[in-house]
Amino acid sequence: MKKQIEDKFCKYCESSVPLIDENQVLCKKHGVVNNDYSCKKFTYDLLKRIPKTPVSLIIPDAEDIVL
Repeated sequence: MKKQIEDKFCKYCESSVPLIDENQVLCKKHGVVNNDYSCKKFTYDLLKRIPKTPVSLIIPDAEDIVL
């Protein structure tokens, strides 16, 4: 069973290459399109997604912990 991808945008497609303009990509199938464009030829490229930064944990000092 394949995992459903919610964001089927050209910026995450194998067929696209980012341009100098951050809002457009060059698609092998459709030419220059916007990042949020999507078509039926979409194939997800895992390496194009930039993960969100993890939340930093606050580690309390030993003095703050009282047993």
